[in-house]
Amino acid sequence: MSIFSLEDIRDIVLSFPTNPSRNSLDGEQTPILIPSASNDGFFQPDFISEQLQQLLNDNSGRLAVSSLARSLDIRIEDAHRIIRKRKKSVLLSQKFDQVLCRDELLNVDTDLAHEASYRFVPLDRFCESHDINSLNFKAYLEVDGEPRNTTGTHYQLTHDRFLYIPQVKDQFEKELDASLQDSQLQASPLTWDLNSGDFRGLDELAFHKTVQDILEKKPREEAHGKILRTNHGLTWHPQSYLEKRLNETLDEVKAGIIPLCGFDWINDHSLDDLKNPLDMRAFLESRMGHSCYFVDELMVSKAWEARFVSTCSEELQQAHYLDISEVLGTELRDWRLPPKWLEDLKNNIFLHLQEAPRAVMINHHIILKDWLVERQYEAKQYATDQATSDWTSNAVPSNDAMKYHLLELEDKVVSELNLPEDFVEAITPIPFHPAIREAYTTQLSQLESENEKAFLSYWKERASTRVQLHFAALATLEDGTLKDQLADLLYGFVAHDLVPTTLKKAEAKGLLRSAKVLKQTEKLKDQISSIPPKDPQASLAAFARKFNLRPPTASALSLRQKTLVLDMAKPVIPTESTKLKKDDPKLFLTAVIVLLAESHDGVFYATGKFAPKLLKLLKPKITDAEYERLQRFKDAVKKGQAEETERENIREMIRKRIPEGSATDEDESTRI
Repeated sequence: MSIFSLEDIRDIVLSFPTNPSRNSLDGEQTPILIPSASNDGFFQPDFISEQLQQLLNDNSGRLAVSSLARSLDIRIEDAHRIIRKRKKSVLLSQKFDQVLCRDELLNVDTDLAHEASYRFVPLDRFCESHDINSLNFKAYLEVDGEPRNTTGTHYQLTHDRFLYIPQVKDQFEKELDASLQDSQLQASPLTWDLNSGDFRGLDELAFHKTVQDILEKKPREEAHGKILRTNHGLTWHPQSYLEKRLNETLDEVKAGIIPLCGFDWINDHSLDDLKNPLDMRAFLESRMGHSCYFVDELMVSKAWEARFVSTCSEELQQAHYLDISEVLGTELRDWRLPPKWLEDLKNNIFLHLQEAPRAVMINHHIILKDWLVERQYEAKQYATDQATSDWTSNAVPSNDAMKYHLLELEDKVVSELNLPEDFVEAITPIPFHPAIREAYTTQLSQLESENEKAFLSYWKERASTRVQLHFAALATLEDGTLKDQLADLLYGFVAHDLVPTTLKKAEAKGLLRSAKVLKQTEKLKDQISSIPPKDPQASLAAFARKFNLRPPTASALSLRQKTLVLDMAKPVIPTESTKLKKDDPKLFLTAVIVLLAESHDGVFYATGKFAPKLLKLLKPKITDAEYERLQRFKDAVKKGQAEETERENIREMIRKRIPEGSATDEDESTRI
């Protein structure tokens, strides 16, 4: 019986130093003995390797590493160790969980040999498509060393990711060199399409590096050019082509055949370092002279612009307006310009159009100024007429409704102008709506101002001047009972008769339309409507100040006094065409007031009961005969016995005191 258990023996073996001569290529050391998975013994590594190779030769397709371990009676980790040791003859799947058998290995070698016979083979893509580990595959192929693959083909690796056969690469570079040389001689570009097979399996970066390597081996005059990226590959522009294309383009810009050219395009076609915009401008100014101007990093042809401006001018004269953004967009539809460049270019063109046909620009529309002014005049006239109509028909909206009324008016006026629909939608609000609003409100203000002036003229004639005349006469009396009584009478007449009647007649004449007049007249009526009435002079003076009404001059007041006396005389002086109703008390009072007006300032306002007292004031101012005549007529009137002869005498006294002519209004200065 052994003194050691199987586990003890296993641990002792595994603790032995490894054999340096059995180190794997990746530096991993292989144990001298490999324990069996069944724990009943040990295997030599070489024996396991031979058994592994035999299994791969006898089977087809792929074998799982776990299956191999069971077949070899070793642990999975030991199986992986043995496989890694043989990585130059054994291929693993990408996940390291399968091993390729002999037939599968032959298939991979055949596929690689076929593809590498005419192109570069991307290592990662090939390994992924065949589900093999790329590092394992590189070791298997023994790249840049002696070949160990089944076909015996010598593969090399370029750019660390493309497999190739030297003779294929040499042929490819030879063809590429010939095409580059031909491109330089023909002064034509050379394009390689990534999707057409031109890259021979290389990606853009590797192909670009290959072209550069070829160019670096050429003489300097043959290697000058630019390799540019395109949407689908690369393009080679040789120096000869760049010079030819640049000169042709600049000549076409100069002649106006091409409208403009960007600095970036010129940089792409120039071998000079012109990335600095200032250097680029200096180069172009030297090359182009005064045939172009610059908008940021854009060169614009003056010849093209002049022709374009001429075309726009002709269209402007016919259509009266044009959408410069639309026209310019159509003209430059093949050019992708930044919005700011396009805006600056549009403004430059407008400046030229503005000079000759006298145009304005609104919302990217260039409009013939004279035509626009005519349309604006029509719009203003429509609005003015509408304001007059609204005023005349008393249909002016309130302040609250004015906003909506103006919006409706704007649409109505624009429709009356019969403007083109696209013009209306694009620019109508800017040149027309404010003009319509202004014309309408200005006309209303003008009509209101005229109405206010008419009212003030009427007010001054019918009320304020008359009040001044009555108070002027009252002021000539000495303080006393008579003056107080006549003052109370005058206060009541002004507050409850003259002012309300004047305002009522003014309203009937349509003179109370002004908002200011309405407000101030209502305020005046409230101020003087007290009972008993008070002196209205302060309120009337305040009302006059609101409208800057100045007191009448002495001459104007004197003229109005004569007119008022004439108005008073009319009802008591018969004419050939009128017959008067007999009214002896009124005749007597009128005579007294008319005679007093001759000697006193102003005109007295009185009723019949004050006539005897006023007669006493008159006595010193008339002849004794006239006074006696008035006294007899007064007594006769009192007794009701006045004769027609006496009446005619009194009328004659009145006629002598009034100017020739007819009265202008009904008398309201005498009351019986």
